[in-house]
Amino acid sequence: MAHQVQITDGTIDVNVEGSSHGITGSRGAHYRVEHSNGWISSHLFSAVDAAASVYFHIKVGSTHNPHGSFTLSTEAGVTLEFYENPVLSADGTALAENCLNRQTLATSDTSCFYTPTVTADGTLLEIGLVGTSNTGVTDIGGVKTDRGYWILKRNESYLIKITNTDQAAKDIAIAYIWHEHASTFARHPPDKP
Repeated sequence: MAHQVQITDGTIDVNVEGSSHGITGSRGAHYRVEHSNGWISSHLFSAVDAAASVYFHIKVGSTHNPHGSFTLSTEAGVTLEFYENPVLSADGTALAENCLNRQTLATSDTSCFYTPTVTADGTLLEIGLVGTSNTGVTDIGGVKTDRGYWILKRNESYLIKITNTDQAAKDIAIAYIWHEHASTFARHPPDKP
């Protein structure tokens, strides 16, 4: 049976597979999941009225910086807006932060909610469209993934605001997928959670 030899500088490990003498590795996403450092929170907003907006709230804790992106799937044409530092009088209904490694009970420093009580949206960071409005001929929805990959600030709140631009009530689903690092720097070794 082939074996692996590990080469390390004390921070980063590289493996050489014995039978082929090739360097082996894994994708960063796989590494983070394997080491219980990846989470997902999601919510389905059912029958969102025409021209109505719904909110998904990301609340960052005090010890880690989440790195992540969100995925939107919708029956309707929608406008999507991403805000930092909103004014909220209530966080909203708590969602589960599901660890992507289902063999562990790791806990995230980030919390997610839906339908917070919003006084002001905050600073707009990103805006986009998915699908189109109803033209009288057809309703078009769609899926949007891998929008900006954001490293969020500690002790900060973020809102994803989704507005149904269709002329009828439609279902809209949102998911936030992230991993966390204790480093406050934007750049870090990939194996330092």
